[in-house]
Amino acid sequence: SLIGICVLSQIVFFDHFHVMGYGIPLIYALFLFDYRSGDNVICSMLWGALLGIVIDMFHGTIGMNMMAMVLVVFMRKSVFDCFVGEKKEIGYTVSIDSLGMMVYLQIVLVVTFVYCFCVLLLEYMDLEYITQVLWKALASCLSTTAFILFYNVLKNRRRGHTRKI
Repeated sequence: SLIGICVLSQIVFFDHFHVMGYGIPLIYALFLFDYRSGDNVICSMLWGALLGIVIDMFHGTIGMNMMAMVLVVFMRKSVFDCFVGEKKEIGYTVSIDSLGMMVYLQIVLVVTFVYCFCVLLLEYMDLEYITQVLWKALASCLSTTAFILFYNVLKNRRRGHTRKI
């Protein structure tokens, strides 16, 4: 439902919106943070692969988004454990309420940067353009992170939370 809306708006609107001439906000990456997977990594990877295939179909890329999405979904728990520690088990739920703003922001930045970098590196397939890949990944990461934070603030306000950020 939400992911379908994100994919549709990505294809119709956000693919034509360039940040600083480089990056494109990848709003469908909200899946990486909004999907509650519990302990079932295989199920998460399958959903990530499905989302990646759908994005690949509309972008004309052959498996690049799918590969990057599966990689990032697989490593999401490790990134979470690096910032939070294994002692805090909240079922992989990554939210501002459960983690606090700074930890949440760090996790979102790392995961979205890795995803953007993987997709762009696969697109260029040449290390000769590594600086261009890094700039595009950074611009896409920052715009995607801004969207994810905006979405979470709206979601928290809608639920009645008045937590100050």
